[in-house]
Amino acid sequence: MSKLSLTRASAVNMVSTRVYVPSRILIRALSRPLPSQCHLVRATPLHCRNAHSNARKDSQLSKLYSEALERDAHKSIRSLKKNIDSTLEEIKRLQLETTGESTDPYWFADLTDKEINDPDMPDIEFYERDLDKGGPDVLVKRIATPEDFRREREMWRMVRESEQNPDYDRYHLRRAMIDQMLVDPRYQKYAEMLKDMKGRLRTKEQLAEAEEMERKEMEEKLKELKSGYKTDPDGVFAEVLDTPGLEAARPELNAFLKALMEHENHNQHPEVLEAMERLEKKFSEHPDFKEVWAKLEDEVEQEREAGESVDDMKRNVEAEHERAVERAMAEAESDNYTPVLAKMRDVMAALGGSECEAVQAEINQLLSEKTELKEDEDDVEGFDYNALSTELTRLKKKPVEQDVDGNSHIDPSLQAKVNKILEDPDLFEKLVHLQRAIEDAKQPQSVPIDQISHELAPDPENLPAERTTPLQERIKMARDDPEHAAALANLHIDLTPPFNLSPALRAFNQAIELAYVGANDDIRRILWRAYMKVRTLPTFLLNVPDDVWDLLYYSQAVTWKTNRNRESHLALLLQDLESVGRPGPPTHPSTLANNS
Repeated sequence: MSKLSLTRASAVNMVSTRVYVPSRILIRALSRPLPSQCHLVRATPLHCRNAHSNARKDSQLSKLYSEALERDAHKSIRSLKKNIDSTLEEIKRLQLETTGESTDPYWFADLTDKEINDPDMPDIEFYERDLDKGGPDVLVKRIATPEDFRREREMWRMVRESEQNPDYDRYHLRRAMIDQMLVDPRYQKYAEMLKDMKGRLRTKEQLAEAEEMERKEMEEKLKELKSGYKTDPDGVFAEVLDTPGLEAARPELNAFLKALMEHENHNQHPEVLEAMERLEKKFSEHPDFKEVWAKLEDEVEQEREAGESVDDMKRNVEAEHERAVERAMAEAESDNYTPVLAKMRDVMAALGGSECEAVQAEINQLLSEKTELKEDEDDVEGFDYNALSTELTRLKKKPVEQDVDGNSHIDPSLQAKVNKILEDPDLFEKLVHLQRAIEDAKQPQSVPIDQISHELAPDPENLPAERTTPLQERIKMARDDPEHAAALANLHIDLTPPFNLSPALRAFNQAIELAYVGANDDIRRILWRAYMKVRTLPTFLLNVPDDVWDLLYYSQAVTWKTNRNRESHLALLLQDLESVGRPGPPTHPSTLANNS
């Protein structure tokens, strides 16, 4: 045995035989009832002293447990999202390796006709659910037929082309998108607005032509204003300068208008800018201008509240148009009785007697009324432009009557009764039946009523299309035609804020559209009523285009029997034309007489 091993053995024997005596520190620590607590160690949740502390500790434990679960959930969601993204990327990579093509977000645009015409092609339906209000799923779109798939394919092709090509004309794409919104139940309350937007859409060529035409018109108007300002400075802007409440700012306003007329680049010229600053300072200092502005806002609000709804006017015109067609059919039917009445008159004259003479007088009266009506219809066929040109000169010298409508002298109660009678949609039909009943009561019924030979009323299918096409359909057809759409756009009047928000201006623009597609007495009245409400709007008369002036003037110049206020209307129009520096309508009647 080596020396090292002997040493180890002796050391083991020494340890095992020695008695262990604990130290004083260990004995003192073991004798304590509780262990000493370190201030760095958090108290264990199992150390409870009473019921309240137990409840508090339980709530803290539950809170810690919920926070831990939430952290674990967020970690799980993030990891799951990473796994999904990686899986999608792997699918795209595998698809690119196998087919050599990447996924296109506009896969609908790449459908072939074979796939569309496939009878096993599944239907595609889009549903929507309101998470706030609840309720069942609502079907908002369905693609089922091959025509639906072709229409959807064409739209997605246009969408892809519009995103890839910055010069792409989005005219057809916007029309297709508006058509889809019109059939979507979510946008039904905006249907009228969407139809109006669709009617105002223009191609790039049409927009360029309209801008060029507008630029030329603005240049011509500016030249006319400048020429008129040089000859009569106060007369051109008399309406603006004489506005009540602006008398104190008249020198500054006149200086601003003068600088505006004398300089071409009026937006950047220092003299124009300086005059504008002086005018704004004057307006801000003077309280009358605030009163004028408040009064203008009150008038706009009153027009909005008391103004007649344009949609109601359109419906009234449609109803009156239908009644006019029915009246025309009734008149055509009554015209068939003219030979019968003439024969009856001859029979009564041959029989003689007082009763026969009375019946003969009534027949003569009926025939004379038909003759007068025929003469009135013949007068409506056209204008006598030579007489109208002479009348224009006479009306310019005639003072304008204050009572334009001629209804101020009528008793209100009587007018209310008359309006109530005229509002009856079946008034003319009742009069025709009443006339027939009187005639049937006076003539002897020698032949049974079911054997009387008579002709039927005219078939609506044989009437001209312009007598049966509704006004809304005419406006739609006009907007779909590029030439008529450009003409309607030229008739639209836009004013600077806040005057462009006036309900009277909106009503007048829609009345002009009605006058463009149809010419009858009801539309003439609606147009004149809308003009009387909007003519006092500031800057309106200065922005009326030539075509609108012509349409206004010649719509009121008709010699219809119902146009009783013809001369007063024309005189007022001539006065308004003269206030903006025009001697008469842009298209003078003498030029029309020469052309005809």
